[in-house]
Amino acid sequence: MSPNDCFRTVLHLTGLTKHADLVLALFTLGGLPISASRLRSLRSVPSNSSFKAMQPQELDAFFQGLFLYRDAQAQQGHQVFQFRPLAPEQLATLMADQDQTSTSTPTIESKEPPQPT
Repeated sequence: MSPNDCFRTVLHLTGLTKHADLVLALFTLGGLPISASRLRSLRSVPSNSSFKAMQPQELDAFFQGLFLYRDAQAQQGHQVFQFRPLAPEQLATLMADQDQTSTSTPTIESKEPPQPT
């Protein structure tokens, strides 16, 4: 997985794909401000003409900023980027479903209401 692939995956995992201003702030918090144009090129896929390879120091700055942001939010009582563990039976069902088919994403039923994003 390339740094760009890792970056895009984390953006999707955290829901940051819709918050470019926050992503730019995370780079700045991490000590390496980048432009909006650079961010677009880092998010592009290699087949896109605007694609630019992400440098290791850029990925490091993004993660450093992400951790600082998370810690600052936690100090204010806001938990961000936090996943709840699955109950053992839910995990077993997920793993069994994954073994049966690798082309579809299994659905996990939760007894708790979804959390706002």
